[in-house]
Amino acid sequence: MPSSQPMQDGDCGRMVDWHRSLALIIENDFNDAALQELMNALERLVNAQSSSAIVYPHGQKPFVAKHRLLPEHDPVIHLDRYLEGAYLVDPCYQFVREQRSEGFRTISDVAPEGFGASEYYRIYYHATELVDEAFFALQSVENSAIVVSLGRHSPAPPFVQEEKALLGAVFLLVKTIINKWTLGNHAKRHPRGNTMELDLALANFGTSLLTHREQVIVNLLLRGHSMKSIAAQLNNSVETIKTHRKSIYRKLDVSSQAELFYLFIDALRSYAPASDKDPLAGYMAS
Repeated sequence: MPSSQPMQDGDCGRMVDWHRSLALIIENDFNDAALQELMNALERLVNAQSSSAIVYPHGQKPFVAKHRLLPEHDPVIHLDRYLEGAYLVDPCYQFVREQRSEGFRTISDVAPEGFGASEYYRIYYHATELVDEAFFALQSVENSAIVVSLGRHSPAPPFVQEEKALLGAVFLLVKTIINKWTLGNHAKRHPRGNTMELDLALANFGTSLLTHREQVIVNLLLRGHSMKSIAAQLNNSVETIKTHRKSIYRKLDVSSQAELFYLFIDALRSYAPASDKDPLAGYMAS
């Protein structure tokens, strides 16, 4: 029977720190201070440099419960614009809300092929020099989806397998703490606004100008899929998808995926609540 490896001094100190944080979380009765302590403890556990806890209440717009950006990051870009609608094409949101999945993942586990070339990636990953994101996807007892994420920024390396295994091992504990925090704190603080209407806006984006096949392709483009990935999903050749993309760009008067992304974000600002129409219809008319 193989012998276990002895715990190193650094590992021992990290575990002492982790258990001290758990004691503070319990002592604070799972309130907002306890949530902050959990975020800090998770960062220290794997030497993360940024973190956030974002709540996606059922039928309402998301809100940021806790976050820590690096000093040079712009909260208007990396929080406000995200909450205005960019979250709809976030792979983490799609995993936790659309697929109703939970568990520990990294961004590479859930992002589509081609995500690294998307405008969303450029804004929220490349511009912040985010080299890796690990996150806990949670389905809470209040029928909310919650993403607790940890970031590594250049020149730091991506999370290694041992760190991922450690975070995966504490998933159930994190879920229990978040559920207790949810029950006692955030239920009464949901912001107004219907996220299901915005989901509808994404589903209907371009329907007034595009064919059904083109609209499906637009949806996949906005989510960061590559030509190869779209072709595989729609059982078409890459050249056929490129022809559709050329037609889409012409009809929407854009020339790149970046322009398409910003057209979508701008159209959301004029999207009428409870409308089942293409958000571009109101945007073009304004």
